[in-house]
Amino acid sequence: MLLDKMKGIKNTPALLVILPLIGLLSSIPFLLGAQSGNWEGSNVGDAQTVPTSAVTESIVILDTDNIAVATTGILEFLGLTTAPGGILSYDAEATYDGNLINILDPNGVRGGDVPFDAAPTQNIDNSTTGITTFTDTTATTSTQPPITLAKLVVVLVGCKNQPATLTVTINDVRSVDFPAESIPGDTVVKTFLRGDARADGNVNVADALFVAQYLAQLRSIGEDPVGGPYALTHPINGGSAKDDVGGNKVNVADALFIAQVLAVLRDECYILT
Repeated sequence: MLLDKMKGIKNTPALLVILPLIGLLSSIPFLLGAQSGNWEGSNVGDAQTVPTSAVTESIVILDTDNIAVATTGILEFLGLTTAPGGILSYDAEATYDGNLINILDPNGVRGGDVPFDAAPTQNIDNSTTGITTFTDTTATTSTQPPITLAKLVVVLVGCKNQPATLTVTINDVRSVDFPAESIPGDTVVKTFLRGDARADGNVNVADALFVAQYLAQLRSIGEDPVGGPYALTHPINGGSAKDDVGGNKVNVADALFIAQVLAVLRDECYILT
């Protein structure tokens, strides 16, 4: 009988033996993949504890005391929409050509939204290779984006034909629930031109007009999108024509300085000739 059974197996078509083996072998990648979390479609190993990155935002505004500032904040998180437990801390920097841009020194980095409304720890270096670092930590929980973390008092010190670039980067954000996990931010680049209140890349009579119209409440202050429509008076460009002590405001002296440059009563760096 045993011999007959063995003969039966021997005579079984090869396909009937191979198919089960193929099925077994094909299941091995599935088993290994599910265990490691690498199998496509598996949720195992895919769970995230913190967002993958933070989207940085910077806008130009007048602060509550009418000083022109550039904000630094988080618009949103990618990966996860919230920081578990809220935002605990951040570490950021601004880089620039110190011959064209200065950050008001001292105390040129102001606080942002609650709970980061106090002035952060800051180090301002307005040398040729300018860099300002600022960082803050809070014990308050559940704070989520969008949020302004800080405000930079930007002072333009170049000339009317020298575009100036400010690069703002949030290097690190931490969440309350996972303080050891770093959430990287991205970089925002802002371009300024001293006296260019219309923010169209040129300094001309329209810029003096934009400053005057803002002061007469005929035009709003703010920052137009790149490329227009050129409807707002740019607070940093317009307010930096004349350098004010303690930070620049948009006032009649700025309109006067722009007009004097155009009349060649001042040079292109706004110095009396």
